[in-house]
Amino acid sequence: MLPNQTLDSPTATVVTTRGLTVNSVALIILTSLLTTVLHECAHYVPAYLYGFKPELHHNFVAYNTAGRATNQLVGIAAAGPVFSLLLGVICLLVSVHLPRKGFVSLFLLWMGLQGLLTFFGYLFIAPFFTYGDTGFVFATLGLPTWLIISISVASFVLLNVVFKRLAGEFGPYGRVGQSIPQRANALLLFPILASVASAVVQLPVPTFLSLLAPVMMPMAFLSIYGTFRRTDRNQPTVPLDQISWLLIGLTLAMITLFRLLS
Repeated sequence: MLPNQTLDSPTATVVTTRGLTVNSVALIILTSLLTTVLHECAHYVPAYLYGFKPELHHNFVAYNTAGRATNQLVGIAAAGPVFSLLLGVICLLVSVHLPRKGFVSLFLLWMGLQGLLTFFGYLFIAPFFTYGDTGFVFATLGLPTWLIISISVASFVLLNVVFKRLAGEFGPYGRVGQSIPQRANALLLFPILASVASAVVQLPVPTFLSLLAPVMMPMAFLSIYGTFRRTDRNQPTVPLDQISWLLIGLTLAMITLFRLLS
């Protein structure tokens, strides 16, 4: 292939994806950290209302559980995943139905995906970590092991089905002349890898689970990447190739806030 050719068209001029990649990396890191903080806030609010005197941190909420009612502890643990699910569904619905696509719709798309990943991710790991949100809830409620494992398997399957169906929502983003692999890498692969690498901002963590989630869970987005590369044939209409310094600034501010809460 000649230097000025793309995979899709042997005569087309190469259109770079540097700006789209930078913006996408910033978006996935911003939404990952933001959904984490909001998830912890969802734990913090009921704990505060119950009078637990909680302390909000970047990836956990500290409070004394001694002598507390079981229903209160279950409610606090369940609040995080339930909120993440609601946040994910709402953001996805708004993103999908926005008539004008751009930074806002892509931000909401990633927020929605992060929310669903958090909820179903906690369901998936429930059999392995009884001290996690859903693991604690299921163990406290006395759910049988076979049911917890069934929920875990079903959540994994459902999450992959939903993610593959949502792959088409990335179709409008990119510039005409960019190949499908180029757009897939800029919109999904490189941001996913950057998101995994950014797990270092999670340190220190109170438990192994607090580090496992940001390292392993984003890999579920690869199902979107694979589906997008195989099936997308849309003509992109939203370039997003001008680096957004506002977006970069918001991402850096989110990282700073995240670290201040650690």
